[in-house]
Amino acid sequence: APAKIELLFSENLIITYSKAELIMIDAPMFHSPVVKATVASGSDPKTMIITPASTLPSGAYRVEYHAGTYDDRSTIHGNFTFKVK
Repeated sequence: APAKIELLFSENLIITYSKAELIMIDAPMFHSPVVKATVASGSDPKTMIITPASTLPSGAYRVEYHAGTYDDRSTIHGNFTFKVK
């Protein structure tokens, strides 16, 4: 499982206006599908780093992100999925 997930954007981010959620798509019914994680900027101002609070168990995940940018003060948003075996 990844210890962190790095997103690289084409514009510099305003990290205080940026957020991301890590969601376990196939979570058991008795667990919350939202995974506790922190979002921070990387050493490159175009990078967002998502760090899960604990090791991710096997399963399918979706990252949903919203990133505020300095260049044109717009918001970039999207999502992607990945699996942990």
